[in-house]
Amino acid sequence: MKFFPIKQIIALLLYGIVSIILVVLNKRILTGNFGYPLITTWIQQVCGLTCYVFAYLLTSSLIPKYNVFSKPSFSLKYIKICLPMSISCIAFISLSNTCLKYVPVSSYAIARSLTLLFNVIFSVLLLKQSISKICIIACLIVMTGFTIGSYDSEALNIYGIITGALSSIFQSIYIVQIKKVTPALNNAEFLTYWYNVLITSFFAFIFIYIFSENKAFNELILMSPFQIMNTICPIVLSGILNFIFGLITYWCIQVTSPIAYNLTGYVKSGLQSLIGVITNGETLSLITLLSLSMTIGGSAMYTFARLYENGQKQDHIIKNSTSFKKLFSEEITPINDSCKVINNNGNSNECLVNLKNIK
Repeated sequence: MKFFPIKQIIALLLYGIVSIILVVLNKRILTGNFGYPLITTWIQQVCGLTCYVFAYLLTSSLIPKYNVFSKPSFSLKYIKICLPMSISCIAFISLSNTCLKYVPVSSYAIARSLTLLFNVIFSVLLLKQSISKICIIACLIVMTGFTIGSYDSEALNIYGIITGALSSIFQSIYIVQIKKVTPALNNAEFLTYWYNVLITSFFAFIFIYIFSENKAFNELILMSPFQIMNTICPIVLSGILNFIFGLITYWCIQVTSPIAYNLTGYVKSGLQSLIGVITNGETLSLITLLSLSMTIGGSAMYTFARLYENGQKQDHIIKNSTSFKKLFSEEITPINDSCKVINNNGNSNECLVNLKNIK
């Protein structure tokens, strides 16, 4: 079991399976008779809100000592902190659903591939992180793959390109905002999730009226009870799966390494394209295959480069820590059974430490 840790394998398998099911299910919903991306987004967010409350009540009654989920609350202070993150989140999800409506499942990974590029840009601009040459090359490969894919009109149309690029921008802002907001909420990830889904549920409803999708409510009123159930149930199911996917993602981050998590995402993108071909009868041209290879390959290259850089930083920190210990030990001059510590002023202070007891 040393080489095949069951917990990590299960987490990554669930991540890949649920993610692919969500994309295929959302594609069926958005290309069906009720293809309203904003209505779908709103119902999904309300489902997430409801699932969170139910999960909190269930875990607090069955396993109260573990405090798995943060208690649902309503704080204007926390809402103000989470507001930029939640606005970028609802924009990212809405645009992502809209993109999926107009882009084949097999090409969806291409349309969303610019997330990496924008993630790097906003990390540099907002978080002041540095970027190496190899990572810049990886981003250029991804961008080239996206550009090549955009020339295949059957894979990507102009509406899919625009919504895919915009959703990538807002997802990158959302990821950066999570890193800034979570520490402000005492590093409580589930509390961050609660306030995020609370705010996004509100804004998704507002967007329905801003972009004139409220006519969908009139369509629902005119439907028979069976038609309503047939229309709403798949959306509710996708909302529940979205909540579960969020928990699985958090679990993956906790029990797996970044390289395993990211590589699973790249494998999932390839399988997702294959499933789109099988289930929806989509075709993959040579241009689309080349584009997929470049976007997935460039993303994998970036992941390995960042992993190597982080390893180098860790070694540097350890070396500095060792040097500090050596420096500190040289500043302690033993005097019989006590010690003398030289402070910053050059003066010596006696300390009541028995050196014989130090091992």
